[in-house]
Amino acid sequence: MKTKRSDVICVTKQKRKFCRVRELLLLVVIFFVGYAEVSANNIRINGKPKVTGFIGSDTAVVELNLSWDNSWRDDFNWDAAWIFLKYKKRGAASEWHHGYLLREGHEAVALGGNEGGGYTFMFGEVGSGANAKVTGVYLMRDLISEGKVNVRLRLKWVINANPQNPLKISDFGDHLNNIYVAVHAIEMVYVPYGAYYLGDLYSHGSLQNRVIGSPLPALYDIIDNNSGFEYSIKNPIANGSVANIADRNPAAAYPNSTLYFNAVGGGWVQIDFKTPKTIRYFGVSAASNYCSGSQDCRPKGNWYLTGSNDSLTWTRLYTGINTDWKGTSVAYPVQNTLKVTYPGSYRYYRIEMSGAVRTDDGIVIQSIAMTEKDLESCMIDREDALSLATIGTAWTGSVGANYPKGYAGFYVMKYETSQEEYVEFLNSLTLVQQKAHVANNNFEQMKRGDYVFGDLKIPNCRNGIVFIEQKGKGGPAVFGNNLNQGNEFFSVDDGQTLACNYMSPYDMLAYCDWSGLRPMSELEYEKACRRPYPQLPDKGEYAWNAGNGVNSLLSENDLIYRGSETEQASRKHTNVNSGGYLNGPVRCGMFGTAQTNQSQSGATYWGGMDMSGNLWEMCYNVTANGAKFISNNFDYSHGNGELNAAGATDIAAAYWPSVIGAIGVRGGSFSSADSLLRTSDRTFAAGDYFMAMTQRDSTVGFRGVRGVLNTTGFDGGGIILPNGTNTDTTCVGSEVELTGVLPNNSIGKLSYVWYVSEDNGTSWKLIEGASSASLKYSDFVNTNTTATYRLYKFRRKVTCAVGEAETQASVYVAPLPWTVNLDIYTNVYPSFTVTSTWANMPQAHWKLDHAPAGISIADKGVMSGLTENSVFWAEVAVSADKCPGVNYDKKIIVRRDFTGVGSGSIALEAGKYVMECWGAQGGRSRANGRLSGQGGAGGYSYGEIHLMSPVVFYTNVGGIGGNGASYCKRCGGGAGGWNGGGVGGGDDTDDAGGGGGGASDIRLVNGDLYSRIMVAGGGGGGQWSSTGFAGGGLTGGGSKATQTSGNAFGVGGKGAYGGNNASGGGGGGGGYYGAASNGRGVGCGGSGFISGMLGCNAIAGNGDLTATGQPNHYSGFIFQNAIMKNGIRTGNGLVRISPVVP
Repeated sequence: MKTKRSDVICVTKQKRKFCRVRELLLLVVIFFVGYAEVSANNIRINGKPKVTGFIGSDTAVVELNLSWDNSWRDDFNWDAAWIFLKYKKRGAASEWHHGYLLREGHEAVALGGNEGGGYTFMFGEVGSGANAKVTGVYLMRDLISEGKVNVRLRLKWVINANPQNPLKISDFGDHLNNIYVAVHAIEMVYVPYGAYYLGDLYSHGSLQNRVIGSPLPALYDIIDNNSGFEYSIKNPIANGSVANIADRNPAAAYPNSTLYFNAVGGGWVQIDFKTPKTIRYFGVSAASNYCSGSQDCRPKGNWYLTGSNDSLTWTRLYTGINTDWKGTSVAYPVQNTLKVTYPGSYRYYRIEMSGAVRTDDGIVIQSIAMTEKDLESCMIDREDALSLATIGTAWTGSVGANYPKGYAGFYVMKYETSQEEYVEFLNSLTLVQQKAHVANNNFEQMKRGDYVFGDLKIPNCRNGIVFIEQKGKGGPAVFGNNLNQGNEFFSVDDGQTLACNYMSPYDMLAYCDWSGLRPMSELEYEKACRRPYPQLPDKGEYAWNAGNGVNSLLSENDLIYRGSETEQASRKHTNVNSGGYLNGPVRCGMFGTAQTNQSQSGATYWGGMDMSGNLWEMCYNVTANGAKFISNNFDYSHGNGELNAAGATDIAAAYWPSVIGAIGVRGGSFSSADSLLRTSDRTFAAGDYFMAMTQRDSTVGFRGVRGVLNTTGFDGGGIILPNGTNTDTTCVGSEVELTGVLPNNSIGKLSYVWYVSEDNGTSWKLIEGASSASLKYSDFVNTNTTATYRLYKFRRKVTCAVGEAETQASVYVAPLPWTVNLDIYTNVYPSFTVTSTWANMPQAHWKLDHAPAGISIADKGVMSGLTENSVFWAEVAVSADKCPGVNYDKKIIVRRDFTGVGSGSIALEAGKYVMECWGAQGGRSRANGRLSGQGGAGGYSYGEIHLMSPVVFYTNVGGIGGNGASYCKRCGGGAGGWNGGGVGGGDDTDDAGGGGGGASDIRLVNGDLYSRIMVAGGGGGGQWSSTGFAGGGLTGGGSKATQTSGNAFGVGGKGAYGGNNASGGGGGGGGYYGAASNGRGVGCGGSGFISGMLGCNAIAGNGDLTATGQPNHYSGFIFQNAIMKNGIRTGNGLVRISPVVP
């Protein structure tokens, strides 16, 4: 969208550039001797050019006065006069040749009536090294200014530089009158370097990016495992995670990074973007092997892309067929881009299936790619090779880096070549050459005043070029203008300033060569008509940058001052000659008046005139033949001022293709319908308009262009990041300001385009809408869970009128310091480092809240001051100077685990704590000497307690029961686990029982069973091949231990002895009450206890086992939110003390 600032600038340009009543681009030739002065109504040479002297032995000084009206230079572009020189020796038989100039040393001195300041020169050159020749120079304003130009020029002509006719000083004669000199001037406008949008995606044949059926560019694909999106699947079969669709793995062979699932029953793959996105293009790749023939693992019939915002109601966006999926040797980038038929804004997207050819209906997906970018809109931001397609046709093709795309700056003739310009071209040729460039060429038989195009005796389609005479037998002819047969040749109304029609490609190439210019490409035609990036073209846009506003002449009666240099429309705001109302072209630039703005004058943004209507513009097209056009070889791509003997260009066909089909026409003519006038219309651009290079047409004209070189030392400036360098670090969620440093040695307005790369510069993505010198960017992502920084490279391309340059900067994006809200640390005294990816983050600041006194945090998240009694929660926060305003925080838990079998202690400060106990597992039994039956799992007890003052607690971690002995006589049963596990029963041979698992508990007095306030029972020992009963719970497994009874308080019973073909029984588990013996059966589990838990039965006091019938321990330590489970723990027991986290 056009910015407000651009709107203001455009209005300024309209007021200045298009308010020209009599501004015409004319080729003006003034001969030193021989012809009467021919002046134009705008750009003109006043008086006769003169050789006034010499510098050294090879340079002549040519002086002349040059003027034109309404010249300008602004921030965007400027007009200029392309000035070149022709010369010949005295005598009718002598031929005209091109005069080559010095690179520098030319002078422009302002004369009376000059407006707006001083002037400078740019040169145009062909050849290189010692063979380099300056074919002409541009005269242009040196500063922003406007008004009339009136200057005295002193050109420096190298008289011996043309090998076809080198001169010496003596050739000029004593009076300097033996050499005829003609100086020509063409008004040009400069179309500066810069990006623009090619095509309008509407007009017939409009050019666009070749997208459909081509690979979807990875830089625009938003599917990525680093994106934070969620992927899900219905009916998975095997081989691969659903996230494989986003891994960007180029390997295409199954099972590399595949997703294999069943399409029957509505199988699908779903992507949750978290926020709504408008997907415009997408693609799916299949496996290149495995899925072929009768085993094709692509969809069997139709498949669908659907969208939803609630994952319940789905809208069909695209209906696909089997062949939409490509099983190529490359799985990524996805090789076949598809266009979403009905795009919309949706959070969820699905690829839905209807079965596959495979007998198991298996679908194999390698990759899925999706993008929101309008890939078909073709932004030209470089002169690199380009793949193209067209609207409304099946054509696709490519142009190489040498074909001009309009991004590089170029001068273009402001007007179509006029009839006077073409006459002067003809008058400088030999007879043979002249005959090649007119239709009626039997000069020996022609009469004075016969017309050279169409009917001999009357003007044809307003072309008034006539034959005047031939200078002797074999001598060249002389041509003039006589549109009005009722007066003399060269009268003011004889059509000199009308655009020249009846032109052929052969004529255009010759004229461009002769004048030191070159043809334009059809992409340059569009650039010359188009507004600069980031402004998008209107639908069906015309040269005046609107999709409407055609106000054509309706008849010849609409013209006043017909055929003259002041020819104009009688109706106000007529802006185009089209529709067939007038049978021929009108005066070049006629529609620009003192009262018209851009659209009313039919002018382009850059100041070109008549680029819609009047005459078709010949251009090299983008077909296979036209794409061979080479414009960027400044040695050979521009005309050298000389033609071959036949009158054809002598530029090699390798640079200027001369085959049928290479040249098409754009822009419409006086006979064209409105649709053909559109800038992007290519109805006749594809190369089938001309049947021969010499074919003429009354509706066709041309204009020449010339590229420029960056000879000013223009550079890209720089980018400064917040740390003062071009490399810095930032965080996800932060905004980084990339401050642009202005380039050096620029000319004209600077324009900027920004790109970002997330793959170290392999591919670059345009940052839409970023067109200022500086950039603020915040769209950083880094989902790495390790300390891996993600590199974002930024590239700023800056263009001025005469060149482009770029500069880069790098931003390393730190991963999130953590991806969880809570971290747990166990037994981490005396210090530990908070888990984080920010250990090396520069200028990071750590903060700790709610920790006990004496505990602190330092750089890199190192916490210190902890002891073996440290149990607490705290909040940790980290920020960095690199990420102003962004803070990351999480809660941490520091807890104490007692894992070693035996007693321990911990001194807790006042506060709220979670206490947990896990009883130990029972031991394994033997069957025929082999370990067989498993011991029962230990129980689990949990409770939260609020301490009002510091307390020392003692912990006892139960040990796993021993395994039964084997391969012995009178083998003993397994030993009881520490803390109350009962011994397993022995056996005569090798079928001994496993010992019971010990209980785990927390008590107030070391060694005092009565002071236990939490107990988790141990599991029973195994017997023969059977598993022991589980420990824990209000009643231990096997019901041999309760809250009031069992083998003994805290101790499990011994398993019975086997013998007599019986196996030894399992030992009872320790617990609140240890499990009583279960004879020769499996050992039973001990019971658990939690003070304050409903169902528990506390004892009366220290040494008093009398059951109180209530759950609260006599000490008064009561747990809340108690939980008790049996059969939880294997192996040794465990006691854990943690803080309660609010």
